[in-house]
Amino acid sequence: MSFAQILEPNGTISFQMPGRNVVFTMPAISEVDAAGYSGRYFLDATNALGAMIEVAEEIARDPDLSDLGKTKRLEPKQAAVIETIANRWDAINQQELQIAAREEALYQVPKLDSTHTAMAIEDREIRDYLRSVGDSQAIQLALHPENERLRIAILRSPIPQHDELKKVTLEAWKEGKRQTNPAEAASIDSERAGVEWSRRGLAQVAGISRTFLGKAWTTDRMVKQIITSSNDFTKRGYGAFGFNELTVARVQRELHFKAGRRQA
Repeated sequence: MSFAQILEPNGTISFQMPGRNVVFTMPAISEVDAAGYSGRYFLDATNALGAMIEVAEEIARDPDLSDLGKTKRLEPKQAAVIETIANRWDAINQQELQIAAREEALYQVPKLDSTHTAMAIEDREIRDYLRSVGDSQAIQLALHPENERLRIAILRSPIPQHDELKKVTLEAWKEGKRQTNPAEAASIDSERAGVEWSRRGLAQVAGISRTFLGKAWTTDRMVKQIITSSNDFTKRGYGAFGFNELTVARVQRELHFKAGRRQA
């Protein structure tokens, strides 16, 4: 059974399991921003958790199973949820990297060909002129919509420019590229909003899942379940549960030690 989504009057979204005291709230977000890949990854994890909770309840009610039998029946379901949450966490991280690459491409300043001497001289002459007119006028010139060539020369400087001039020029350059490529800029903004929203939700799902996993699923056991997965996304997704690289390295070290001892 999946979580029901309830739109609250203030725009926030409540995720609730019908008939159960399992609920968490997400901030308001547009349907478009939530409909991207990251939103689907978040819902995948949410649905996996809901299904596990339902199965856990069914197993707990089964009179034909001993406590040990119930544990053995439930553990694969619990392991699957851990891996699903970790997998979707890293999938969101990978999407964020793709968004960053697209944004870098959008704002890319044309590179100066090392063999194009005339262009390099022109760049230097523009920068020399800007230094001669003073910071205030240089900034005004950099902000003028038609002065893209001037902005390129500032941003391509091989030596540090006046901090404020460089900052203002970079902001103007980025805004100009957004205006020139509005569809791509809007897409990047939307997908980034979806990533931030989904990551927040997935962290809540991970926290709730630990309540239903029980004490038997210690930190070390969960980390082991994640990092020994055959799926690369899952292996990298331990951050969903707040596990850090030091904890992962320690568990890996213990696994390697035990493996070496078995081979000895």
